[in-house]
Amino acid sequence: MRKIAALALVIAALSFVLAVISRITGQPIIVMPSGVQAVTFLNFANTCLLAAIAFILLELARKK
Repeated sequence: MRKIAALALVIAALSFVLAVISRITGQPIIVMPSGVQAVTFLNFANTCLLAAIAFILLELARKK
């Protein structure tokens, strides 16, 4: 579980950096034909952070 939580945190950090870059440039990041707006990257970062928290709490609950 710890590895999955760490992976979710890394993906969240990468998504946050892409959102900041998209916001600074004012242009969507082209990963799909229509581009991805900064708010989408921020929402995905939030989801990854919530998943990481859930995995960490699950690991703590299993230890008890």
